[in-house]
Amino acid sequence: MKSFHTIISTLAASLLVAFTASTVAAQYVSRSQVSSHLTRRGAHYDVANIRVPEPGSLESELGKQFETVRLLRVSGTLNRNDIQFLKKLCKRGKAVDTEGRKVDNYIDLDLEMVRLETQSLFGRGRTYDIESDAFSYCTHLRSIVLPDRINSIGRRAFYDCDDLEEVVMPPSVTAIGESAFESCGSMAHIDLPRSLESIGNKAFKDCRQMRTIRLEDGLTELGAEALADMPITRIELPRTLRFIGKKAFERTRLRTVAIATGTQIEGNDLGYMPQLTEYVIEDGHPTLRCYDGLLYDPDMTTLLRCPPALPGTVDVPEGVTAIADAAFSRCTSIARVTLPQSLSSIGQNAFSGCSSLQSINLPEDLINMGNGAFSQCSSLTAIALPAAITLVGAETFEGCSSLQRVDFSASVTVIGERAFKKCGLTRLDLPPALDKISKEAFRDCNNLTSVTIPHATRFILTEAFRGCKNVQHLELGEGVTTIGDNAFRDMAITTLTLPPGVTTIGKKIVEKCKNLTRIDCHAVNPPTLEKSSNEKIPLFVPSGSVAAYKTTKNWKGFKQISALP
Repeated sequence: MKSFHTIISTLAASLLVAFTASTVAAQYVSRSQVSSHLTRRGAHYDVANIRVPEPGSLESELGKQFETVRLLRVSGTLNRNDIQFLKKLCKRGKAVDTEGRKVDNYIDLDLEMVRLETQSLFGRGRTYDIESDAFSYCTHLRSIVLPDRINSIGRRAFYDCDDLEEVVMPPSVTAIGESAFESCGSMAHIDLPRSLESIGNKAFKDCRQMRTIRLEDGLTELGAEALADMPITRIELPRTLRFIGKKAFERTRLRTVAIATGTQIEGNDLGYMPQLTEYVIEDGHPTLRCYDGLLYDPDMTTLLRCPPALPGTVDVPEGVTAIADAAFSRCTSIARVTLPQSLSSIGQNAFSGCSSLQSINLPEDLINMGNGAFSQCSSLTAIALPAAITLVGAETFEGCSSLQRVDFSASVTVIGERAFKKCGLTRLDLPPALDKISKEAFRDCNNLTSVTIPHATRFILTEAFRGCKNVQHLELGEGVTTIGDNAFRDMAITTLTLPPGVTTIGKKIVEKCKNLTRIDCHAVNPPTLEKSSNEKIPLFVPSGSVAAYKTTKNWKGFKQISALP
């Protein structure tokens, strides 16, 4: 396995080459060079050089050039009214040239020589910040040179400036605020100054053309989702970085992430990176440890995350007691996982979306499986539940379309909502102690042909077996008391037999059961029935109860009520 320092050196060299090549190829603007840069593009520009004599006068100074200017250089002191006017300019409906012809409606702004002024309860004063939402939604802003000496770029300052390609920052900026450049979809590169100390939450999220970004030494904080949804493939994290927010690299194209000892990660969650093959953690990190490219806690008792693009087989080492929530989520190339006997807990969605997973062993001492633990594992064919498992949680095996067989432990008492929805089960051997089958637990299991409910089962809830279209044989245990709405909807059964203890029946439990020819209800006292659409089906009840059924709400609508033979 490559060392932390080897990874860092390789990334640094790769980044330097990529960064240099990108700079030469794109010829991005530097401060005081906007006009020459734009001229190199070979287009015709209507240029306005405006010196503002006093704050608030920019609009009057620009005057009739509002519709023609496409490169605006401003000097002097601006206030909030001037910034609002610039925002209006960047949203203008049309642009014409000096001869009145319609032209491309973009704006390039050079504000290098601008000073900013704010007014508050304490009077007027200069500010060294680009305020929140200053240029948000400026749909025609293409490039901007920011004022000299500014310290920070505020929250959502350039949010959703979708045509913004170039931003030139002064070497004084120390902070970029939350969502400052979020959804700037045309920005392919940005030079961050060495003075920069913090990048806020979602600062560059969804900059979908940004393939390189260089984080300089001196940066100490990278916010949650700061670089999410960017197509970057490599990044070098400076050793000065002290904090990385949750999901900072969500949905990037990074292949390797190297974390230094002094860098703390919020929730130990860098985000889902579909092309990641390896984590590299420097020795001595206080909260993380790396083993075979996977992330663990320092004591190697909890497996935190597997790189999503890791292929083949994973052998989790002995001593690990817990698999964290979503630890293997969407690891689509893993075919086999071997779990240690020391394992006692599997977190929520731990293996969800492992579409290539064919085989996994559940150790004998496993006592907990979180909701959705194996959902959408579409290649998994069989699973055996350990003896200590009493609950199959919600969505645990939902969407496991190849899962043909489940060996339940005898101690399972509850099957959670959608636990086996859309599974490929061909047979169903439910455990004898089962008490409750929850909502949609086996919905749309189209390969089932027969279902037998144990005598211990009391509750079959809403749509539990709805859409099991090939079930021809349904046998309910003597203990069933409650049947939920649409519980057996769209089955191929010919007869429904309700046990004597049933007390509550939901709406349309056998709706669209086209082969159904009779209903036998053995309850002496008519159960509570919400509604039925099968009144034409012959109903058979205990001989002494025919009159009661004929006078009870929702039962009396049946066209034929007869005594059981």
